[in-house]
Amino acid sequence: MIRNILAIVALLLAIISLIGFLIKIPMIETIRALANLAVILFFIVSRQQHKA
Repeated sequence: MIRNILAIVALLLAIISLIGFLIKIPMIETIRALANLAVILFFIVSRQQHKA
């Protein structure tokens, strides 16, 4: 299950970075947004593990 979550996260990050590249968003902003997203997703996953 965790592997599925990581695969989905990796796919989302790839899509977001691709969109950011196409729209020409400054890299610093994109990296900051990805870092925030990664922290949120890590928090969600860790909470899911605590419930199980």
